[in-house]
Amino acid sequence: MTRQLAFGLIGLLSFVGLVHCGSADSGDLFLGNQGSGKCTGNGDCPADQPICGPNGVCGGCTSSSQCGKDSCNPTTGRCVDCVASSDCAGDEACNPQAGKCTEKCTADGDCTEKDRSRCDTGGDFCVECLSAADCEGNRVCDSAAGACVECAKDSDCGSGEPYCAVAEGKCRECRTATDCGAGRVCTPRGECDESCTSDSQCGGDKPRCDLESNECVECLAEADCGGDKPACDTKRNKCEECSRDEHCPSDKPGCLVAEFKCEECSKDEHCGANGTCDLEKGECD
Repeated sequence: MTRQLAFGLIGLLSFVGLVHCGSADSGDLFLGNQGSGKCTGNGDCPADQPICGPNGVCGGCTSSSQCGKDSCNPTTGRCVDCVASSDCAGDEACNPQAGKCTEKCTADGDCTEKDRSRCDTGGDFCVECLSAADCEGNRVCDSAAGACVECAKDSDCGSGEPYCAVAEGKCRECRTATDCGAGRVCTPRGECDESCTSDSQCGGDKPRCDLESNECVECLAEADCGGDKPACDTKRNKCEECSRDEHCPSDKPGCLVAEFKCEECSKDEHCGANGTCDLEKGECD
């Protein structure tokens, strides 16, 4: 055995050991959620990897100049409302974990928004929750972000979807193909599905075979979509309403790329000479 091959096998075995020996709650090992990330422009990229790089692969932002009116969080690579309170209006403070500007507070009574009624006195901003007691149903509190979520660890999930994708706060069916059984793969959405090696093995509403994940999907590129859903979300391989303004009708000319939805505006130019666009809502102020 050559030295190069020996080192390659050692590396592979180490990686397998990492996947199988990691913590049960290690959401970062959600290999099914990596996706292909191919792109031809930022409109092809999801919110958690918003920038289309020169190599045609979606990645995180590195500078706020890439994020329009938003700010770049270099730690997560996301374009967000704020990284610090200096990014917010005078009566607001930044919740850095959520990347949102919210009301300033020193006590719960200062929080007037129904969905952010608790005061995080450590950061002086209003949040949805401080503990699970603030959340409805079986939801738990992501105390770092101050948000009610489906799960924060695997033990919050049921037997049907036993793995917590911590970054999303959602329970998933699988992390890797080994969670799904023979002949099946773990999709980027954390779901077990039949595997494929060519389009001929796919059909119906999932006619294309993604050779990187070996799963049948709705689309791999924009050419696979049409009608009222002409855009392909290449992270989730689903046809959507838009990925750029050109996909939208004249009465809703702005594409909110992170949501793949056409709205009143996506830039100030849609709002007339003196108007400004609320990029979160897609509405002219």
